[in-house]
Order: sequence, then structure tokens, then C-alpha cells
Amino acid sequence: MNILMIMIMMSIIMAISSNSWFSIWISLEMNMMLFIMILMNKKNQQFVESAMKYFLIQTISSIILISSSFYLNYFNTNMVTFIMIMTIIMKLGMFPFHFWYIEILSKMTWMNMFMMMTLQKIIPMMLIMYMMKSINLTMMYIIVLMNALVSSISALNQTNMKKIIGFSSMNQMSWMIMSMFISTNTWIMFMMIYSIINFTMLMMLEKMKIRTLTQMMMMSNFSMSIVVLSMAGLPPFSGFMIKWIIIQQMMMNSMIMMVLFLIISSIINLYFYIRMTTSNFMKMKMMMKWNMKNNKKNMMIIIMIIMTTISLPILMMMFM
Repeated sequence: MNILMIMIMMSIIMAISSNSWFSIWISLEMNMMLFIMILMNKKNQQFVESAMKYFLIQTISSIILISSSFYLNYFNTNMVTFIMIMTIIMKLGMFPFHFWYIEILSKMTWMNMFMMMTLQKIIPMMLIMYMMKSINLTMMYIIVLMNALVSSISALNQTNMKKIIGFSSMNQMSWMIMSMFISTNTWIMFMMIYSIINFTMLMMLEKMKIRTLTQMMMMSNFSMSIVVLSMAGLPPFSGFMIKWIIIQQMMMNSMIMMVLFLIISSIINLYFYIRMTTSNFMKMKMMMKWNMKNNKKNMMIIIMIIMTTISLPILMMMFM
């Protein structure tokens, strides 16, 4: 497993340092195959099924992408660019190609979910960054807005925690793409903060063995509630601070309608995240049997919580 993780990181570095579509495509395929090997590490029917679905979707999109990049060298038309963008959106699992993404996430382990929602999105988002100058911005804005609103509204009707976090990840993708249009540094900062908060939350969910919204609402753990609210983007936590920076930059660029719709989608996200933690703040619950016992792991979680609530906002304020 450690070797596979190292190789995945190497494939990402290879894509970052590449200067041609073909070498980036090779890195993308290496990344995909290595991740499938991680998915199939545990011999379980659900894991094998999710690996096969992931393989089919990524293979189809990769074939379309490499074919489109070949024609781009000869025609350089808007239609070819549109096909390439839609193919990358399919790889990312954004609207309107989000059904496979949620379905596969719901059948993964928590740590595989973390990789799917962070590491596996770096290379496709880099491709969008490289194509910024040739992208139809109006089309991209519509996709970003629809992705944000559909993901937020869809999460309201879910009781499976993995699906809720999957829809939340879709919503965060809209913010990531908008941060990418602002500057590369903003995107990198957003990706790092989101990864740290996401990793902390998923690690705690795994240790507490929480699978459904009902279990989450019965949970009595103040630290978990703080991490959830940070993911929701409640002030003054890290999840809010980075969005605040993006909102400021978008307002300076007169993107008022985009800001309005993204804020509405974030408020909907905030609602279903606060719903998880309301009972923890309002009522006293008896200690549940899924409380953690490993002191070393508890210490690691505490350090991650401090980073997501105190350290990261202070660092961001220093660099603003």
C-alpha cells in the first residue's frame, strides 16, 4: 500500500512537470491504474464493483481526451475544446456526470474516499488550468453554478454519510475551479486546506464507525463537531476563511451573480452539516461504544483539529 501511494504521488509530480498532452495523459493513466490497485486491495464485492465502474468511466473519458487533444493540434476549434472540457468534468465527477462519482464513493473505504476526493482530482484540474485561455468562460460558469446548486440540494435528501460527503465534495469542486480562475496560489491554498480538513473528518468517521446520518446525530464528540463545522465553512474556521478570500477576489472582478449563487449553495451545505452537530451542542448524550481508545491516534486527531481551526486561518490572514 505504501509503495502504491508513493507511485501515485510520483505520477502527479510527473504530470506537473510535463509539457505535452501525451505525457500528461500517460501520467493520468498511471495514476488511474495505481488507484484501482488500491481499491482492489481488499477482496470485497463492493470494492471490486467500484473499481470496475471507476475503470470503465476513466477509460472512456481518457480515450475521448487523448483523441480530442490530437485533433486540437490540427483544428483548434471551439467544439474540440468543449469536448475536452466535458471529458475532464466527467473525470472529476462534476455535474452533469456526477452519478458515477457518488455511487462509487458510497462503496469505498473512508481513506480511499479521501484519495478520490483530493489526489485523484489534481491532474484533471491541472488540465483545466492549462486550457483556461481557450475555455468558453460562460459555459464554464454555468457548469460551476449548476454543480454547486445540484450537489447542495441533492445532499439534503441523503442519510448515507458517504453520499453526503460526496455531494459536499462536488460543491467544493465549484469553489476550487473558481479559485483556479483567480490565481494558481489560491487554488493550491484551497486544495491544501480542504485536504487537511477532509482527512481529519474522514479519519474520525472511520474510527467512530459512523455510516449513517442517524449515527452522526447521536454522536457525542465536541472535536468531531468542530471539524464538521470547519468543513461546512462556518466562521471563523479554515473552511470559511479560504472561501472568504475567493469571494473577495470574485467581487473585485465584478462576478456578483457567481458569488451570490455560490454563497447560496454554501448556506445549504451549512444547513445539513449543522443538522449533524445540533444534538451535540444542544443535548447531553451518554458515551457511545464507538468512542476512540487509542491515545496516540487521539493525539494525532487533536493536532489535525488544531490545524483546521486555529493555525490555518492565522497563516492565511498573514498571506492575504
